[in-house]
Amino acid sequence: MEFKKLCKYKDGDILNFMEKMEILTANPSDFEAIKALMLEALQNDPTAFSVDFDNYSKNSNEWWKNYLFGYIHGYNATMLLTRTGNEIAGMIGILFDSNRRRSHVASIVWFYVKSGYRHNGIGKKIFEEAMRVIKGKPEIRKITLLVNHPQEHAIKIYKDFGFKIAGTLKNELIINNEPVSEYILECFV
Repeated sequence: MEFKKLCKYKDGDILNFMEKMEILTANPSDFEAIKALMLEALQNDPTAFSVDFDNYSKNSNEWWKNYLFGYIHGYNATMLLTRTGNEIAGMIGILFDSNRRRSHVASIVWFYVKSGYRHNGIGKKIFEEAMRVIKGKPEIRKITLLVNHPQEHAIKIYKDFGFKIAGTLKNELIINNEPVSEYILECFV
C-alpha cells in the first residue's frame, strides 16, 4: 500500500505500538483497506453509526468505488488513516461542503478506532490531525458532526476539542429495535 504521510508521532507516554504510529491521507490504493475498515466498524460497533452493516455489506464494489471516490481522490473530502506497523488502526473522514452557502462548513464522519487500539491515545491523535487539516483551510468557519446517544466516550472527546451539543434529533435511528437519538455537535473555528 502506498501512503502519503502527514505526520509521525513518537510519544513516550503511550504504549510501544504507538511509537511507529503514522497518520496518513488515504489515496486510491487504500480503497480495499478503507472499505474493509468501514464494514468492520459497522459490524463491531453498530451503535456508533447511522448506517448499518447489513445495508453496506450488500453494496457492490462499484457502489463502494463511487462512495469512497471523494475520500481517496480528495474531492470535497479527505480520509485520514492511522497506521501502526502494517495495520490500519483507525480512520476519520472530513467532508467539505461544495454548496456556496455552506462552503464554510466541514463535517467529521467515520471516526473509528479498532477495539484493540482504543484507550491509548490513537483516537485523540487522529482527531487532532483532522482538526489541523480543517483549520488549515481558511474558508472553514464551522465544523459539525453527528454522534449517537450511547457514544459517551466519543462525546467526551468531541467536547474536549471544543464541540458543543447544538441540538438533538430524538429517536432519529432504530438500532437493534430500539430508538436512538443523535446529537448534533458544532465547533466554530
